[in-house]
Amino acid sequence: MQQKKTVEDYLKTIYILSQNKDVHGADIARAIGISRPTVCVSLKALVAEGSGGT
Repeated sequence: MQQKKTVEDYLKTIYILSQNKDVHGADIARAIGISRPTVCVSLKALVAEGSGGT
């Protein structure tokens, strides 16, 4: 069973990757070992959560 990635996992990965270049969903997916569609859905949820869901 694959472990679910947490918000902290995403934020840490984005921060680390952003030190060297612009970060894309494919970069995040490759770094934490999940699919690009999963990253897309997760990032949309993070944006919605951060903006109060609107």
